[in-house]
Parts: sequence; C-alpha cells; structure tokens
Amino acid sequence: MAYYAGIEGGTTGSRMVILSAEGKQLGQSEGPHTNYWHLGMEEAARRVVMLADDALKAAGLPKETPFKALGLALSGVNTESNCLQIIEAVRKIRPGIAEKIHACNDAVGTLVTATDEDAIVLIAGTGSICKLIRKNLSFVRIGGLGYLLGDEGSAFWIAHQAIMTHIKTTEGLYHDQFGTQMLTQAIYKHFNISHHHELLPHFHENINKTFIAQLCKPIAEAAREGDLVCKQIFFEAGQHLGRHVSAAVRNADKVFGRVFNPDTFQTVGKANFIFACSRPPLHLVQLLLLPK
Repeated sequence: MAYYAGIEGGTTGSRMVILSAEGKQLGQSEGPHTNYWHLGMEEAARRVVMLADDALKAAGLPKETPFKALGLALSGVNTESNCLQIIEAVRKIRPGIAEKIHACNDAVGTLVTATDEDAIVLIAGTGSICKLIRKNLSFVRIGGLGYLLGDEGSAFWIAHQAIMTHIKTTEGLYHDQFGTQMLTQAIYKHFNISHHHELLPHFHENINKTFIAQLCKPIAEAAREGDLVCKQIFFEAGQHLGRHVSAAVRNADKVFGRVFNPDTFQTVGKANFIFACSRPPLHLVQLLLLPK
C-alpha cells in the first residue's frame, strides 16, 4: 500500500499528516518548529524525521514504513540549494524515508492547499512573508527575511512595537495621548516583570522569538476591548502587510488576493489599505480560512 506524507513547518510549530493513495488521513503529528536558520540543517532534519516517526506511530504503522512521496513545506527554505540541503540531511538520517521528497517554502504549501491557480499568499505568524506564486510554482517573494531585517506586521513585530511604545512613553521620549495602562499590564503579565528593565534578559541573554511573539495575543485582546494604543499598533501592522501585498501585485498581470485568517484580518483592518495601495488595482480580496 502506498503512503503519502506532508509537513507544514512554521517558525513556531510544525505538523505532519499521512494519507493513503485514496486521500484518507491515516495519522498526524505535531512538534516544534523546523526552521533551519534557527536550528541548523542537521537539527531541522532530525525534527522532520521525529515528526515522521510520531505520525507513523499514530497511524499504527512501523517506523520503517517508507512513503511513496514526502512533501516538506518549511519556513526558511527558499532556494533550490537549501531545498536540496534539507532533503539530503533528512536522507542522511533516514535513507529510506521516502521514494521521493519535495521541499519548498511553507508559503508554497499554503497555496497548493488552497488553490491550483495563481495567487498571492500572505503569511503573518511569528514572522511574515508574502509571495506571488504562479501555476508553474515560480514566485516573487516579498519579506520573510527574519526579525532583524523585516518581518513587519508579524506577531513578533507587533510585540516589539508594543514593548517599544511602552518603554518610550515610560521614559518620556513619547507622549501618548491615549494612555498605555492596558499595554503595560499585558507586557508585565506576559513576561512576569514589574519594570521594563527586566526585559533585558529576554532580548539579550537568551532571546526566544516565539515567546516574545506570543505577547501579540493579549495585545490583540486589548485592541478588541477598545484600547486605542493597541488598536493603533495593529492598524500599523495591517499597513505593513498591505504594502507587502501591494508589492506582490506589481509583479502580476490580472490578480486577486487571498488573505488568510479573517478574524485577524477584521481586527487589524487591512482590507482598505490593501485596496488603496495596490498598483495595479487589486479588485478582489477573498477571506479564506483553511480547515485544520
């Protein structure tokens, strides 16, 4: 019997699914992120194999069961060279893991899950990336360069903006007319601190980008409750993501956009900015929530 498997590997976590030739889901697994820029190629490959072992166990299959094909849609994989490197690293650990292995960026995996047409994929998780991907899988990439070189509009960016807003208003560099009480409470509770100087170890000794990015959730809750400072941070995040889409549109002939997770989309109000900034015009934004 032929078995097929696919992995979606983000910067926060990863998930693998095993399917039969008829498309029936047989097993799945979840695990930590697989971004080799953060882990190194060897550790990223080890985590891929670990996901495979766990998914095979969930499916009631022996660990040595080979896949007919294995798809790796991984954050951080962007060039032909590092696609080949991650495939080689996986085969070095488990030579017979699959007859065929295909590696690509996680944005490509998102696209082929949703449609077989040309489309723009906008991902805003821990980091952010936007890609115009064509039917032949050629693409134009905007962003996705990591928190030091970009990732505007991402959860990490939102958390960082919130922290910087608190620090600069507390130290008197900014005067915020709306007040930052809810923002401050969210930050101090998340990091379990009582002064912003206690943030230093989190950013200098052992930076955990995933944990920092998780501050985005209470900031979003404060925005939904009407806190104007938090709402402004999300509005600016939406502007940045809108610019990503606008930049991608310039590389297309006739396009429509698909922006994922409508709840977040409505919270930050990105739609109007995307329509206003797109040159050539973007005529339709379709909100699409993929099933889990």
